[in-house]
Amino acid sequence: MHLLSTAIMFGVIWFVQIIHYPLFALVEEKNFASYEKEHVRLTSFLIMPAMLLELCTAVVLIFFASAHELPYFWLNLILLTGIWLSTFFLQVPLHTKLSRIKTEPEIRKLVKTNWIRTVLWTLRFILLFWVLTFSA
Repeated sequence: MHLLSTAIMFGVIWFVQIIHYPLFALVEEKNFASYEKEHVRLTSFLIMPAMLLELCTAVVLIFFASAHELPYFWLNLILLTGIWLSTFFLQVPLHTKLSRIKTEPEIRKLVKTNWIRTVLWTLRFILLFWVLTFSA
């Protein structure tokens, strides 16, 4: 379940980073606030369950890990904590600002800061795939 939820988020974050967030710049300013609010509402249905499943299963893995796997699962949890911190201290405040008014600097900042999550999810996916597939 953990690898599956991470794989889902790995795919979602790359789609968001390369396609979805950059397209924000093309939404007309008069429609942008309502677009942004709807974006947050709709993506939350996919993102929050996957992120919560990831968090819960990451903690469970710590308790059931072998001595060999334990350092990898702690690293996994540390990287996941970085994703959560970035989400709630960088991306959520930017989405809140953008739900009030569209500004190009805020969109650029959203795309730029989202690289943190993109890199962390990529590292986690590679780490988990390797540990759960090849190191058992």
